[in-house]
Amino acid sequence: MLRIAVLAACGAVSIAFNAVMAQTLPLTAFAAAPRISDATISPDGRYLAILTSIRKAQTLVVQDRSATGPGALHAVIGAADGFELLWCRWASDTRILCGMHAPGDSHGVLVSKTRLIGADADGKNVKVLMEVEDAPGYSLLGRFLAWDVPGRPNIVLMLASNTPESKGLSDTRAQGSADARPSVFALDATSGELKMEISPHSPLTAYLVDPQGAVVLGWGAAYGGTNEYDVRDPQTHGWRKLANLPGTLKPVALCAAALDCAYALGDSDGHTALWKIDLTGKEQPAVDFSYPSADLDTPLLADDGHLLGVRYDTAEPTVYYVDAAAAAIVDNLKRLLPGQFIQIESHTRDGHQLVVKASSDTDPGSFYLYDIAKNSIARLGGGYPDLVAERIGHAGPVTFPAKDGTTVPGYLTLPPGGAAKNLPLVALPHGGTSEHDTREFNLMRAFLVSRGYAVLQVNYRGSSGLGSKWSSDAHGDWSGLPYSDVVDGVRWAIAQGIADAQRVAIVGSEYAGYLALLGAERNPDLFHCAVSIGGYSDLALPAPGAMPMMGFGPPPANLDKLRADAPHAHAADFKVPVLLVHGERDTVVTVEQSKAMDVALTAAHKPHQLLLLPGADHTLNMEDDRAKMFTALETFLAANLH
Repeated sequence: MLRIAVLAACGAVSIAFNAVMAQTLPLTAFAAAPRISDATISPDGRYLAILTSIRKAQTLVVQDRSATGPGALHAVIGAADGFELLWCRWASDTRILCGMHAPGDSHGVLVSKTRLIGADADGKNVKVLMEVEDAPGYSLLGRFLAWDVPGRPNIVLMLASNTPESKGLSDTRAQGSADARPSVFALDATSGELKMEISPHSPLTAYLVDPQGAVVLGWGAAYGGTNEYDVRDPQTHGWRKLANLPGTLKPVALCAAALDCAYALGDSDGHTALWKIDLTGKEQPAVDFSYPSADLDTPLLADDGHLLGVRYDTAEPTVYYVDAAAAAIVDNLKRLLPGQFIQIESHTRDGHQLVVKASSDTDPGSFYLYDIAKNSIARLGGGYPDLVAERIGHAGPVTFPAKDGTTVPGYLTLPPGGAAKNLPLVALPHGGTSEHDTREFNLMRAFLVSRGYAVLQVNYRGSSGLGSKWSSDAHGDWSGLPYSDVVDGVRWAIAQGIADAQRVAIVGSEYAGYLALLGAERNPDLFHCAVSIGGYSDLALPAPGAMPMMGFGPPPANLDKLRADAPHAHAADFKVPVLLVHGERDTVVTVEQSKAMDVALTAAHKPHQLLLLPGADHTLNMEDDRAKMFTALETFLAANLH
């Protein structure tokens, strides 16, 4: 029988769950910063690193498990200079690295900045190791190749470029000279010194290393657009090209048992599958696992880089495990925590202790420390302890026919405790064409359902996760097929008697903000109001100093269509109220998008509101910004749907 313990801590990481709530959850419960957003254990198991909220800002708190009393906890790194803490990982038993992000200005252009900070577990020797300008949404975490390298204390391996100012960290493209091409560097987690481990080798731009830190495999785009894959000889350090490989495979990890093979993600019969590559070149690559109706999209890696499994989404989040021990651990925890999605977050060097996260569609997640030898778990805490699952409602998978007969999937969430008839409905499409909705907890969905709205999320054509054809069907028609699928979903909900036809809204961010504005323009008979939060109003509108949003179609042939379809070019056709919310420091979708829409609607004398958040970036992660957004949204929907 698995024994459950509750980890006793103090201060910010001591979490008490209060099950007595008012009928309507307070807005502050949704706006608050996560009480715990991440947790990891040091390689030797002595320390726990927890990202927690202190005075409305994410802070790294380290607990020394060998000590007791107040001295066991140290607040190590917090927000500074406008930088927000995003993640932390152990570089050794006593040294931890953290990534921070902030919007900034460079030559009059709003840019995204990433800062890497190192600190000792006891809070001493805090040092900024590097700061770079990079692409919006980019995180240095994705450039690290190996942590806690054996025999090399405080050394981690990462992808970087041999440029004088080390600004090439975020750029994996060829930069004109071979020396500027990304390669493997050793970073001293104490001093910040960055030394090249191997020389750049054309056309390689990405690498896999073994558990000892040796580079084994590299790949990159060759002439003709397909990838070249090269294996590095451990003795001579020369490169050997692998022949006859599908050029679209993306390696994700070396095989754990033998280093003469690697796992990769790549297409098989129109869906992304898990492949095995023979690094000796003797055998052809073969599919290790595929799922007929879903893409395998997220590799789950152990701290030493070996593959635990690959995630994919059907009606439920699902993982195909290649690591039998990891699968057994997850199965054991599922018996203890039924209905929860279990994910291994971190583990000790010997694999005997793990930090895991358990979450569901109504639970944003709690972190646990699992001791395999003792067969016990200790709860570290949760992200939003003031949210009560019974007030949020379960997301159920649905399908409906599009007007062309295609079956479109999605999720419908109903307010708990009431009749599923004639409800006010919010269409909540996901925010990007490289994304898809799942049953996982969604803060916006939870907030809307807690306010009495049914919420429909549509995996419109153009979404990821459902095969290459589904993803590509909408390319070049971003104002057409995806929007049409959302409209058909809403009409289905009305026909089923679930939604009240007189109380329907559409709410979205990023690309979904664009869809929301299309709804206000094209279907005032269906949508009685629309909300765009950090959304586009023109997919061809360039940010200052940047090119247009070319991800929505190959330029220049598609540019005229993007401009012609832009909602702000059709402001005169808007007939329902619109709410625009935008962070003024948004580097992903610049505030000019909402300002342009505001100008157009004002000139056309159309009812609308514009809420600008002066210090906010795209994520609206700061508690005060999120509270303002939720307050405006709640007030706006109540005024227009009741």
